[in-house]
Amino acid sequence: MDDPHKSASQVTPVISWEKLAPELTALNQRLLLWQQQVKEELGKLLEPAKAAAGAYSHEEQHQALRQAMAKAGEGPRSDLNDAMDQLCAFYLNATAEEREEIRQFLGGQGHILHDLWGYLHRAAEQVRAGGGEQWLRFGVAIASMEDLRADYHDTLAGLGDLYLAAVEAGLQPERVFRSVAELSSEKASSEQSIRELLRNFEKTEYFQHAVQPQLAKHPAK
Repeated sequence: MDDPHKSASQVTPVISWEKLAPELTALNQRLLLWQQQVKEELGKLLEPAKAAAGAYSHEEQHQALRQAMAKAGEGPRSDLNDAMDQLCAFYLNATAEEREEIRQFLGGQGHILHDLWGYLHRAAEQVRAGGGEQWLRFGVAIASMEDLRADYHDTLAGLGDLYLAAVEAGLQPERVFRSVAELSSEKASSEQSIRELLRNFEKTEYFQHAVQPQLAKHPAK
């Protein structure tokens, strides 16, 4: 279980990519087994046929997913979080070639990639708990590494949560988003590139409809 008051200085120091990569590969296989358990529990909460037909709202799906994850147990997520903390620290200080290697590597670790939306919200929780800009940077780094290869709405929701947490904490999320954008890929997905999304997050329709109304409650913005 994560310590909600863990500061950036308490994050495990980054280890070498040569050591971290095989650990992540092993975690990917452990996540496969855990995600199968979650899927079984989810099938008890949502009718598969109706889910496939889009009969449930995004919020209903996420609520059911949270319940399914709780029933399946923690699994390897704590170990994954520790590994991703180290990967974020490495990624933010890596060369352009190393960052591209990491993005390509994660593209082959589908079960980790599937689970990264949760890390965005975890980073937001750490920011709210007083973790400071380092946790904001970690969260945005995850979006950069994920590179819009998972659910686009999940990425938007995670970035929105992170943005709001930063504003609540008195940080400047737009500066950090744009800073990490410069470390990100310019390759466009079906939507756009992650670099473009991070640079222009405040201009997105999602931001205007889901984030801006929340910002109005914070005089700091």
